[in-house]
Amino acid sequence: MKNLLFIIILFLGTFLYAQENLTYQKPPQEILELIEAPLAPIMRMDHKGENFVFLYRSNFKSIEELSETEMRLGGLRINPVTNISSRERYYNNVKIRVGRNSKDETLVGLPINERFSNFSWSPNQKMMAFTNTINSGVELWVLDIQNKSAKKITEAKPVSAAKQTKIIMNELDSISYSYGHQIGQTFKKIQEDSDGKYSLNMEQFTEGIKDFLSDTSKISTEDQQAILQSFGQKMQEIAMEKQKLESNKMKESGIKFLETNGKLDGVKTTTSGLQYKIIKEGDGPSPKATDKVSVHYVGTMLDGSTFDSSRDRGTPASFGLNQVISGWTEGLQLMKVGSTYEFFIPSDLAYGDQGNQGIPGGSVLKFEVELLGIE
Repeated sequence: MKNLLFIIILFLGTFLYAQENLTYQKPPQEILELIEAPLAPIMRMDHKGENFVFLYRSNFKSIEELSETEMRLGGLRINPVTNISSRERYYNNVKIRVGRNSKDETLVGLPINERFSNFSWSPNQKMMAFTNTINSGVELWVLDIQNKSAKKITEAKPVSAAKQTKIIMNELDSISYSYGHQIGQTFKKIQEDSDGKYSLNMEQFTEGIKDFLSDTSKISTEDQQAILQSFGQKMQEIAMEKQKLESNKMKESGIKFLETNGKLDGVKTTTSGLQYKIIKEGDGPSPKATDKVSVHYVGTMLDGSTFDSSRDRGTPASFGLNQVISGWTEGLQLMKVGSTYEFFIPSDLAYGDQGNQGIPGGSVLKFEVELLGIE
């Protein structure tokens, strides 16, 4: 018994001594350098491939950002002052390169607090709009590409105390409000998608809910189904018409790009309209249309935004050449193993007028492809 008691006391003494002598320990320098290594900038390029905007951001949010008030509502996390997502990741620096062979330059006139987001090219690609978030709200800014300058367009409009959303403490009230808010989002989208043709009649909407809860109805269930089915068809027609207009705009823009791009040094155009540029020529065999290949690739839109990249995933892609878009089927047969080509694929050799998973219909696609092997 005494031996057991001695062992317990010895253990506790050793444990307490170890705790008292604990100090904060940094990870090895190699780990610190890896964690604190600056992120590569996001690049936005104009449709001519001449002007470039580079967006930089920090690895981590600042203490100031992390300490801001956050309101949780219906699965969303909102900053009640700015009324935008509290989880927004901001850029903190912007540089510009005017001309392919120019150097990166810092813009004149950028705001000091540097919390940038929502960058978007103007239709003529000479300007780029973006927002800057400050403590009292969100400002709208514009980059002038040729003048290499930034200018504020609108001041931040803080949410007044009367308009700020109050956090509902009662659970049932919170659930009820959240359902209403989600339904409101649905109707707002319908209004926006129909260009204001269809908007919610709040009086009839609430009347319908009350009638349902009291087991009455001014319209039969069958008629309701027919009305909503007809409405769904109309919204589908509106969406298809808007998609068609957008596709035509993208196609016209793509045609102009290909006309200009095809005249550049090193760019070749096939009889189908596919354009390509040899970055590195390999000396291996060329695949046939029925072969399976292994590649690394980066796919971008004409504005420079990346929509798919095997390099970002860190793993080469493998597929049969008869299983991909026709621009790939044709283009990769021109390559030899070990080659790297840049392809400019017209929409009719890509995803056509319908588009695909975030790629608008009528889009010209750019791919940088390295042919690693034939399987």
